[in-house]
Amino acid sequence: MTAHEINHIFSDQLHVCGCGRPETTVILIKAILECMPLYDNRAKFEKLVPDEGAQHLILGLMTEADLIEHGGGIGGSWMRDEGKALLKSLQDLAITDPQFESVFDNETVWEECPKCCPEEVR
Repeated sequence: MTAHEINHIFSDQLHVCGCGRPETTVILIKAILECMPLYDNRAKFEKLVPDEGAQHLILGLMTEADLIEHGGGIGGSWMRDEGKALLKSLQDLAITDPQFESVFDNETVWEECPKCCPEEVR
């Protein structure tokens, strides 16, 4: 998965703004994906995100982004293929790697966009 594809997941599917410190969101989502499946690792997830409202909100966003899914309760979520691909890419991409910075560098990301995105999305 390229930095461009990762950017689309965070900006289009998770609705993360690129201003401020968006890399903190990337770090959090990576850590949450590393907790999956939650039915086996709920305590680890609760330590990472202790507030129940925040847990529900974050898991809901991740579900809508097709990164995770759940059965009878969102608290027992597991990864979908998109989540597995994202996690592998984030694990392979060190935070000190220049590509990591390009995830939210709109100048770099949008240069690639005409190759994959319709003009109305850019």
